[in-house]
Amino acid sequence: MNWSNWTPIAQTLGTLSAMLTVLALIVGGGFALARYRREVRLRAADLLMKMEEEYRTIVRTCLDFEFLDRYQEVIVPVLKKVEDGTMQLTDDIEKLARLDRCLRFFFLCTVLNADLKVEETAIARAYYYYVCVLAEPGKRCELQMYIAKYYARLNAWMKRHQKCMDQYRKTGDWDWTLVLDEQ
Repeated sequence: MNWSNWTPIAQTLGTLSAMLTVLALIVGGGFALARYRREVRLRAADLLMKMEEEYRTIVRTCLDFEFLDRYQEVIVPVLKKVEDGTMQLTDDIEKLARLDRCLRFFFLCTVLNADLKVEETAIARAYYYYVCVLAEPGKRCELQMYIAKYYARLNAWMKRHQKCMDQYRKTGDWDWTLVLDEQ
């Protein structure tokens, strides 16, 4: 038997095998990428669901600073006591704790948005209405000073996104193209 006759067949089979291997890698890679994207979306959805639970806890505090009469009645006296160093009543400490929990929630939103890139528009649509309320120019000055002093990252995020928030207040749409360049 002459093995040299089998050489072209072996080369063809080798080439075909290499092509099938590359095709299998491409198809497998596509499936793996699709699965990875699905898993990321599921994890993001799970994270948003957990955030929603926390939001339900803080929404009452959000309402306290959203409505200016409640803000003046509930938030301002506590912030003045913080600045004066006269916090003594348990009720005031509880109000401050609720406010800080609320601000930490929005701080975490900025972390998820800026660092982890979790569905930027989903977070904005869900929670940044209240960040817009916090950053509204000419209103809630005491709270804005408190945020600037104790929540520097949240304050910086609000300043960087001021144009987005102005647009959101006018139209209800969050336009990420308006974000100031980070420096």
